[in-house]
Amino acid sequence: MIAPPAPADEALRLLVLEECALLDTPPDPVFDAMTDLAATLCDTPIALVSLLDKSRQWFKARRGLEAQETPREYAFCGHAIAAAEPLVVEDATADSRFIDNPLVTGPPGIRFYAGWPIMAGDGALLGTVCVIDRVPRTLSEDQFHGLGRIAEMASALIDERRRNRMLLDQSAKASEQLRRLALTDSVTGALNRRGFLDQATWMGSGPGALVLMEVDSLDLIRAELGLSAAESVVKEITALAQRLGHDGVVGRLQSAVLAVYLPDSDLDEGRALAERLRAILAASPVDAAGEPYSATITAGVAAVVGPRGVEAALTAADTALTEARTMGGDQVVICARAAPPPPRQSLA
Repeated sequence: MIAPPAPADEALRLLVLEECALLDTPPDPVFDAMTDLAATLCDTPIALVSLLDKSRQWFKARRGLEAQETPREYAFCGHAIAAAEPLVVEDATADSRFIDNPLVTGPPGIRFYAGWPIMAGDGALLGTVCVIDRVPRTLSEDQFHGLGRIAEMASALIDERRRNRMLLDQSAKASEQLRRLALTDSVTGALNRRGFLDQATWMGSGPGALVLMEVDSLDLIRAELGLSAAESVVKEITALAQRLGHDGVVGRLQSAVLAVYLPDSDLDEGRALAERLRAILAASPVDAAGEPYSATITAGVAAVVGPRGVEAALTAADTALTEARTMGGDQVVICARAAPPPPRQSLA
């Protein structure tokens, strides 16, 4: 037996085959009709729409054959694809390529084979439409060319479905990009208010901590240094918050207000994050559109508990943030009302 060689464009061919998304899919009445038509036209007991994978020959449609696939090295259609032309084997027992092929010496006992390659629109050969008989024979010219027309139909259908699938994938990716844009702050790249609430609420089914922080004197920065400088300060502080709260959700809720949701965290961990951010800002200035600026933040921390979870914690953290502002800012306050209730004391 001579195994079929791999085509020169094998990597591209396999990529196109993957894009078609046909392998291991359920029976399709359109392809089944093609095998019925091919078997009737050529008066053979077996007809197949065969696709050649990396290691196997898989049948998208089959008539007169129980097997769903065979090893690639046994595949007659592999020789048709390698030669990039129709293949007719009138008597497999007289052909050195197939005389000891297990599909010849064993079931289904192939003697006659005729296959036309299935070609994708960019020229990649994916498989064949073929007919098989258990006795040596030939095809008439009309049968031979008719089989070719069926292969053309299969090629056109597969290529159309491939294009449609790629268009759907592109549309889905575009929709996802638009969705992300709708949920993302254009300056910082963090989630906007809507995106933060969606993501944090989705993650906030268990206990956690929510840190609401305000960049101090952002209006003053904007008035003295300009809008780009103010936005640069917020962007720098947001990046720091994202690094410190890497397991959490970070969002820009207002121009000067950021939020960090830390799942599976307590109030002390929320306060620690805010205090660490304050310490980093105190130790080194941030970039304000090319100029160093010593920024500060004021923060409120609340626990995420109960059925309202994140929504309730935002309200509680805002209360703590307001209290921190009245105390002069540049500090962190915990909203005690948002903390979980203390454990019950034993009466023993």
